[in-house]
Amino acid sequence: MTRALVRKVTVETTQHATEDPGKVLEALLSVLPEELRVKVKPVTQTLKGHYGNPITRVRVELKGEEAEKAARYIFSALSEGDHRVLQLTLEQRLDKTGNLYLRLDKQKALRGKLTLYDGDDVIRVVVGLRGRKRLEVLENLGFRAGSS
Repeated sequence: MTRALVRKVTVETTQHATEDPGKVLEALLSVLPEELRVKVKPVTQTLKGHYGNPITRVRVELKGEEAEKAARYIFSALSEGDHRVLQLTLEQRLDKTGNLYLRLDKQKALRGKLTLYDGDDVIRVVVGLRGRKRLEVLENLGFRAGSS
């Protein structure tokens, strides 16, 4: 058996008081392959915003084979343009422990489209990679580093 390429995948977003909890959960789960959406158990945490307003953090963590499936799914769903952006910003998105940080547009995710996004209304994804040859690991997961 080969060793998994991914240690863990964490997917999280915030739900503001004005948002529909069902739609926020639907957007969060759209980042995962369909077979995993029914298996995961989202964890919620209620926080207070800057002005005392309630904010709920919704989070899912996957490990092992499920984490690798999720990472492959995310890379396969991103556009060629997003792969080019990743290629250009990879150094800023990877930390020294092998975590890759992505921010996806929450509104587009709700409509079934995964798109990198730098705004505020996002789904944050952290992919914990195994091994030292990170670019090779990413390419094995479906990242198209040679995109032009």
